Amino acid sequence: MEFRVLGPLEVLDDGRSLEVSGAKQRSLLAVLLLNANRVVSSDRLISPMSQLVSLAREALNPATGAGSRPQTVALSVCR
Repeated sequence: MEFRVLGPLEVLDDGRSLEVSGAKQRSLLAVLLLNANRVVSSDRLISPMSQLVSLAREALNPATGAGSRPQTVALSVCR
């Protein structure tokens, strides 16, 4: 997967663009990408976005590198 954060947020899988619908989901993904390879506590996420953490956990396949610990979220990114 490829994530582009300069300009509009884009997610590509094997060159195909994937839709990240909703401003809150895009914002959550952007926060996680900007903190790539670091654990982000749910306290640091904007309140409405913290509700999306469970949705992100369900939506992201474990193969993408998404993981979680109690009260934290992390997105592992290979460079």
